[in-house]
Amino acid sequence: MTQKIPDSSTSPCWQTDGAGIRLLTKEQYASLAKELPKGDVLLRGLSHIRYSKEENFSSCSQGLIHVPHKRLSFGFYFDARQLLLIDSGTSRELAGALERLAPNLPARSTPACLLLRLLELLIADDLPMLQQTEERLSKLEDELLRRTPEHFYETIIAFRKELSGYHSYYEQMGTLGEQLQQCLCLTMDEEQVRNWQLYINRTDRLHDHCERLREYLLQIRELYQSQIEVRQNKIMTFLTVVTTIFLPLTLIVGWYGMNFPDMFALRWRYGYPAVILISVGVVAAEIIYFHKKKML
Repeated sequence: MTQKIPDSSTSPCWQTDGAGIRLLTKEQYASLAKELPKGDVLLRGLSHIRYSKEENFSSCSQGLIHVPHKRLSFGFYFDARQLLLIDSGTSRELAGALERLAPNLPARSTPACLLLRLLELLIADDLPMLQQTEERLSKLEDELLRRTPEHFYETIIAFRKELSGYHSYYEQMGTLGEQLQQCLCLTMDEEQVRNWQLYINRTDRLHDHCERLREYLLQIRELYQSQIEVRQNKIMTFLTVVTTIFLPLTLIVGWYGMNFPDMFALRWRYGYPAVILISVGVVAAEIIYFHKKKML
């Protein structure tokens, strides 16, 4: 049975029949670090947590967890007796996660099992979150098919940064799970090994989902580039057609602007109206031709 027990240092504690979890601040952990084997190694990394990693030693395992989309960062330290979680300033987030986790812990749990349950809780709601991101990308694609959205590149860059954060996070968490599984395989039974493998498989699927979303984002950007190219081609085609339509008129103007005295119809009474009719006929013929070719 899992119970929350008081502690003289005012740090929250949860105790099972096999092990305990203790939530500490960086200052509280610093006061204990000298008494713990290799405790000072973790202390140096707590000041600036930007990624997730894990280190194994003969007497303990320790590491850092950084969850970017939940703005949650903490360190962990566990040995054969207890699991210490060291908060980096988001104690409400971490304490809330532990409060949700405690009622579902098995009666007898090792510190490694407690950490595994916490890691599973951190990714429990991530698949719906990624599906919501996919829906947002789908809406962006639908809007792009109707019209060109304003600030499109700014939106694409924001999505790319978001997905890059997810991608790195799940890759790091999968690597962390594999390292812990390899380190603890000699001390775990088959069920525990299977549970760690299930966690690793879940992080791999989430990582693959992020990879597909990144490819989807790339396709949307290529669609935008294609639409821009099509629009530019239409504009260039229109300008070419307009230039071609008025090119014969330019020839006529240049021809009759030479002012030779013996030019055809230069002194003819109906010469000017005839040139007008010829020009209109040429333009009309060209418009009909380009319209049949579907260039207008």
